[in-house]
Amino acid sequence: PYEGRAIGEIRFRGLDRVSERLASNQLRTAVARPLEWALVREDLRRLERLGEFERVEAQVELRADGSVVVE
Repeated sequence: PYEGRAIGEIRFRGLDRVSERLASNQLRTAVARPLEWALVREDLRRLERLGEFERVEAQVELRADGSVVVE
């Protein structure tokens, strides 16, 4: 249901072993662009390939303004 909505923010949780900059450099998903689940899945695979995370997953939260937060 969130496909195509503008991304208002991207958040990371559990970055104990890598910097937020390193993690964000793996993403093609970007703030202000429309949410594309296929792209999010590719981003998750890239993060998994780093081998630094116990679990890699994405959650989406709808904001009042209609944009989404990807976490």
